Amino acid sequence: MNKLSRPAKIACMNTKQILLFTLIFTRALASFAQETPAPEIQKSGNIAFSYGADINMNSAQLFAYGAVLGVDFNLPMRFSTGLFVTASSNGLSNNVIEPSVMARYYLFEKYRFYIQLDLGVSILAEDENINFLFLAGVRSGYRFHIGDIFFIEPFLRAGYPFLAGAGVILGYRH
Repeated sequence: MNKLSRPAKIACMNTKQILLFTLIFTRALASFAQETPAPEIQKSGNIAFSYGADINMNSAQLFAYGAVLGVDFNLPMRFSTGLFVTASSNGLSNNVIEPSVMARYYLFEKYRFYIQLDLGVSILAEDENINFLFLAGVRSGYRFHIGDIFFIEPFLRAGYPFLAGAGVILGYRH
């Protein structure tokens, strides 16, 4: 017998919808990966779209597993800014959505190893409660370029309220 309240059921449904959207979005991008890009797209651009998987400590009982969607814009002098949304769940009663704004600095000229600051809000739906918490964190990773337009980006992150996390992002530069 399911004893979740109506707000908790809605939060679970919203998390499921976000994860379904992420799955459909990743399948759509993967279908474009098989096409030969136009010559003007092959030159690395100033905007990148990314999606991936994340495991974090957003749960008091277990790890939380989730999906990441993001967009970032290259700025002069090895800086970058953008938006990220992480949706995660422990599969029981804890569902979290973390929209955030990021500022990134690439440590070397080749734009690969970076350190990133994240600021945003953590929307936590746990049991019958929905809470909004301030999100602040630091992320570090390495961007592996695949050809001229694709990349893979493993990362580690730490901050509040998720404590720690790790993941991998796949992306497309335009």
